[in-house]
This record gives sequence, C-alpha cells and structure tokens, in this order.
Amino acid sequence: MAHVSRAFLCAITGVTMAVIPACSPEPPAANPEAPPGNEDRVASSPGSSPEAARHIDQIRSAFRISPRARPTVPVFGDPASASRDPASAPVLGDPIATGYERTAAGLQATGGASEVDVVLPASAGGARRLQINGVAISARLRGASPSPAELSGGYVLYRDTLGAGVSVVEQARADGVEDFVYFPQRPAAENLVYDLDLDAGVGGLRLVANTLEILDSAGVPRLRVNPPFAVAADGTVVDATLSVAGCAVDTSPAVPSAVRLAAGARSCQVALAWKGVTYPALVDPSWVSTATMAYARTFPASSLVIDNRHVLVTGGYDLTSGALATAEIYDASTGVWTATGSMTDRRYAHQQVALASGKILVTGGLDTTLPYVAASQEYDPSSGTWINRATMAVGRYDFPLVVVSGTPVALGGWAASGALAACEKYDTAAHTWSAFASMSTARGGAAAASNGAGAFIVAGGYNPAAGYLDSSELYSTAAGAFWAGATMTNKRAYHLANAVTGNPKVLVTGGLNATGNLKTAEVYYGTFVFPQPGSWSAILGMSVARHRHQAINLSPSRVMVCGGLDEFSADNKTCETFDTFPFTWSTDCEMTTARHSFTMLLVPSVARALAAGGYMFSSAELSCHHDRCTSGVPLWTSAGGCVSSVCAADPFCCTTAWDATCIAEVRTVCGSLICPESNGSCTHSLCTAGGSLVTPCDSAKANCVAAVCAVDSFCCTTAWDSLCVSRVASTCGKTCN
Repeated sequence: MAHVSRAFLCAITGVTMAVIPACSPEPPAANPEAPPGNEDRVASSPGSSPEAARHIDQIRSAFRISPRARPTVPVFGDPASASRDPASAPVLGDPIATGYERTAAGLQATGGASEVDVVLPASAGGARRLQINGVAISARLRGASPSPAELSGGYVLYRDTLGAGVSVVEQARADGVEDFVYFPQRPAAENLVYDLDLDAGVGGLRLVANTLEILDSAGVPRLRVNPPFAVAADGTVVDATLSVAGCAVDTSPAVPSAVRLAAGARSCQVALAWKGVTYPALVDPSWVSTATMAYARTFPASSLVIDNRHVLVTGGYDLTSGALATAEIYDASTGVWTATGSMTDRRYAHQQVALASGKILVTGGLDTTLPYVAASQEYDPSSGTWINRATMAVGRYDFPLVVVSGTPVALGGWAASGALAACEKYDTAAHTWSAFASMSTARGGAAAASNGAGAFIVAGGYNPAAGYLDSSELYSTAAGAFWAGATMTNKRAYHLANAVTGNPKVLVTGGLNATGNLKTAEVYYGTFVFPQPGSWSAILGMSVARHRHQAINLSPSRVMVCGGLDEFSADNKTCETFDTFPFTWSTDCEMTTARHSFTMLLVPSVARALAAGGYMFSSAELSCHHDRCTSGVPLWTSAGGCVSSVCAADPFCCTTAWDATCIAEVRTVCGSLICPESNGSCTHSLCTAGGSLVTPCDSAKANCVAAVCAVDSFCCTTAWDSLCVSRVASTCGKTCN
C-alpha cells in the first residue's frame, strides 16, 4: 500500500471479500461504497491489458478496508479527536506510476518520481531489483511460475504465480515496491519465501521489531522489508512474521553505529509466515527505502536520544493497527530511520521526555482496549530495550508534562472520570510515581511552559462543567503549591505554550474554542513568584488558524509554529516564526506535506526542525531553514528581512552554506544584535534583560555597551533592564530584530 494508505493496513473491520477467478471475462460488480465515477477502477495506459485491469479492479473492489475503531472516549471539546477516518479504502492503494517501460533489465516505472531505483521482473519467476545509495539487492519469489507480466496502469500483474488462481500484483511506490499476493483459498503452507541476493554495497542484515533492514558497509540501513501482514476474508488483518535463513542477522535493537555482524553470504532466504486467517486473502510484503518511518503515526511523541542528532519517535495511532507500541529512531546525519525495541504498551497522545540518565521516559496516552494508559516505561538507548516502570495512579491522555527541578510532572489531562485536576510526579531514581500538588481547576487539553528549573505555568484547557477555559495557574518549588494566575485574553484548549526569554515569559498559540480553530496568540508577563498572578496580553495573530499544530523554540526568543488544522479544519503546511524582539511574526518556508497531529522538535546537530508523522503519514521532513544565528544549510532569500539583506551582500549564505561569516553579517549588514555572536564576553545578550553588563565586554563586536552606559550608568551598575535594551536602538543605532 502506498505511503499514506499504508496507514490502513494492520487491523481491519468490515472488509467485503469475494473469491476472484484467475481471469474473469466479466467486469467487476459495482461497489456500493465507491464514490461517483468508480475511482476504484484501474486507469488504462499504453500497453495495458484489459484482462489485467479487470482482475485488479476486482481485487480493489473486493478487498476494501475500514479503519480500526478508535477508543470509545468523549470528544472533550476537540472535533479533531473524533474520527476523521475515511469509511473505507481499497487495500491496493493508488499507484504513483502511470505505466511501465519494458527494458532489457525488466520493467521500470514511468510517470512517478521514486527515491529508489526499482526494476520489476518481466515474469513472475524473475527478480525485483532495488538500488539506493550504492546498496543493491534482488529478490525472487521462490516457486513462482514463469507467467508473464501484464501491465495495467501503475500495476503489474502476474497470474497463476504459485498455482491456479494465485496472483501477484506489484505496485511501484515513491519509496520502493509493494507486493500483493492473492490467495483464493488456503495454501498448503501459509508462507512465502523470497530468495534474496545481496548484489552490491551490503554490509549486513538486521531484523528488529519484525522489520528487516539492509545495511550498507558503514552500518546505515538503506533498504528494508516493512512488517508484513495478511488481510483476511473475515475483515481482520493478521501480522505475518519475518525470518531469515542462510545469512547471519543482527537482532540487537540497539541502533548500530557500524556493521556488528556481517551477512556471511551473498544469498539468503527471507520467509513470511502467517496463520489464523480465512480466505480469500492478500499477503502484503513491501521493499522500501529507510527515508520514511515503517508506520504511519498520528499523535506520536518524540525526543532526542543518544546524542544531538538521533531522534526517538514512539507510538502513535495507525488507522488499521490502532495504537502502536513500536518505536523508530531517526539519524539526522544520514537521513534514515532505524527500527528499535518496541514498548510493552501501545499508546498515542502520550508524553515522552529525556531523563538526566540518558534514558527516555514514556507515560500515559490512549490505546484501543483500556483505553486510558497509566503505564510508564524507560527506553535504554545502550540496549535499545524498554524497562517497565511504575504506573501512574490514573491513566490519562492529552496532558502536558513539565520538568520541575529535574522531576517530570504530569498535569491533569483526560481520564475515565473526565478532566483531571490531579497531578503526579516521577521519581527518576526510584522509578515511581507519587502525588503532586493538585490544580484548582480540572483541565484536559491544557498547555504548560516552564520558567527555569523550578517554576511553570499551566493555562487553558477544557472540562465539561466549565467548557473552554481561559484561567491559568502557576507553580513554583519555593511556594510548593499552585496559585491563581491571570486570565488569558481568549478561552482555548489544545493550544501550545512555549517559554521565551526576557519579558514576556511565555507565548501561547492557536488551539480552539467554541468559535472554532484559533489564529490568535498571546503572551504572559510575570515573575513566577507567589502570589503574583502576572498578566496576559494579546499580540498580533498568526497568518492562519492552527489546532493540533506544533511549535518549537528556534532560539530562546524565537518560536516557530507549523502545520495544524486551519480555520476550515483543513491540514496546512505553512510555518511562521514569532520573535519576541520586536514582537512580530515572519513567514517561514513551508513543509512539503500538510499535516496535523504530528510531532516536531529541533535537531541540534543540523539546526533544523524535524516534523514526523501526523494523520495518515509515515513521512518525515527536516525544515528547509534554521535560525539565522546558527550555522547550517543555506537559508532562503525569500525569508525576507535580514536574511535577504545578508544574502544580497553575500550570496554564499543562500547558495552554499550559512556559516560563521553569515552569522556575523546579521550584525554587520543588518545592524542586529540578536545573535549570541554579538555578545563578545558579555554575560548575556544586549537584547535581553538581565544582570548589569561590564564595559567593554562587546568592544570586539557591537561596541554598544559603553555607549549605553555612558548615557545610563544604571545599565552597568545595577541591571541591564528593558530600558537598557531599548537604548540598543536609540543610542547605538542597532536593532534586536
């Protein structure tokens, strides 16, 4: 199944099946679920076989799947949590290819871009060949007849491949190729065996979480066989099990930094086995690149792991698997995904945080049976395995998690009893949960942000009694309790909160309330000192409404928001950045894919944001830009403002790389002191309020501190406050933009 449709294929309800003859002269019966125009029909193309088209049409019409039902939980003020899932879809997804060209090597797809060089066999007994980044493999279906390939649009059909009526449909994908093996009745042995040749560049094989990875000589997975499955006639999907014979296989779930075990042979056998299905049935192995995740993940969670270039993504919801227990790791240095150990518990809409020990804590969420998850686990990156830890007192989902003086704290959320005011803290040494101070208001879908190690604010949310909330509460370790914060300018839930430097302290964006999805934003001013409530102030809104979006700090004073559901509840791919100096939004480069309910975080090694998953997506992408104060890939001239000015003066910065010289040009060309490069030996940025500065700490750079302190000695004797910051412009002629 293709990228997006792959999300449908691991557990199914309500499939209508029919035994399909090996060759039917009659057109397929009309499908009552098909939209007008019968889009299930296979488009014809030059060289297509009408008989093949009819056969594939019958498979597409008979094998329709409906997504697994979500847990029966209240909507809780969030229409996005209600099912947006399509009623059903054909197991055979839409192909990317418009046809195939017959060459001496075999069949090559035409009309669709693919990141993998794929050649399909001219007959069923031939080899499908895949090559990417110098790694090449060939796979032959053992026992297949020499039946010739028949073309039908973007599909290739081989009839009577493993006996009368057993058909194989090959479908080119953007990331490789997918096989669909149709069995009209139960075979003598419920398995498929492929003879796999390691043609070139293969350093080893790795089999983890039922995913077979083909590694290059450096140990980087370049190709993989996704976890296979069999679609049964009774409307269920059964996982098929992968095994390898004839080659040595690395089975350690720890991420490899090199080839740990050589294959030891040039050829081996890859077997798929299944049981417990009824027939007719389809068996679906796929051979793809590692540039995307193996699963589509809605509401996943992520965090850095191992170092500043690896990202661990866990759980999420797949339309046919339901909640996922699997986990994958992205390596920003290679751009590939690697399977790692699976969690014990399936979960989505959960929380995940890196601990000081280097382990990753995952807790809470929803699954498709409990449905509220209280279980917690820690991921050990040294072994790639999960360790079961104590459960929370209450299973919960859609809750914020903050770290207070090194202690993770779960705040409210939704539980079987409804919205929670109760909070729990995790002891990272004892690996236990205990009660934390309770909020005064029960909140599901709230947002929280920390202010330093020992204080945070939680704001907004929803509960059935009060509806959407505009209240906020603060907590500090010094007070040891929550106290009332100021009222926000808007009621909102399912929004995001980001800490920013200086004053204001917190930026809140988007979400929704009774009026719909919100484009509004506001900031919080306060000291986080009991009992001061602080204040909220509305700021210029975003360009579009955003709900179930993501927001990350590019720097302490800059927040980038991306994606989400807009005012029409449509996915959007736009990004925009808010800068606390001078309180403006600027347009950022767009994501390539519009997505909501995804995960996003900054990957320090490349100074770019990684967006992964989202509703029906297994894809991931790095942002095309990074903060102008950080070196990395060239920035876009279309970013406008200072970036455009720098690139006009120094095109290298927008064509080759944004290096240290480009960063310095933010100051020399734009006159902006926003980058740390301008600080010299000063203890903090001239654009941020803080302690007094000492002249001439910036003499080698901005040479501004002496000028400001000559006008206002307070700035160098007592504190560098907001008035001192304003003098950067009025006295030095510089900006903080």
